[in-house]
Amino acid sequence: MQEPSPTPSFVAELSERVQRTRATIDSAAASGDDDLAQAFLDDLEALVDLAAAHDVALPDTVAYLADHQSGRVLDLRSGAECATA
Repeated sequence: MQEPSPTPSFVAELSERVQRTRATIDSAAASGDDDLAQAFLDDLEALVDLAAAHDVALPDTVAYLADHQSGRVLDLRSGAECATA
């Protein structure tokens, strides 16, 4: 059985949260607070996952995430993320 389409209010709320989260990431990055920016990048990734689970396309946000996370790799030896040059 197919799940019902997301309601317009769900899509509007999701879009609003995505925009607020992106603004916070940009603000944190501009002020040099990399830890806060990373925390909100994680939140944004969760919102993108939620959107995908409900068949809501967020192509600009997916590209934004890819752009902001392209300089990070996971060091599997220690389990810590580190920036790449």
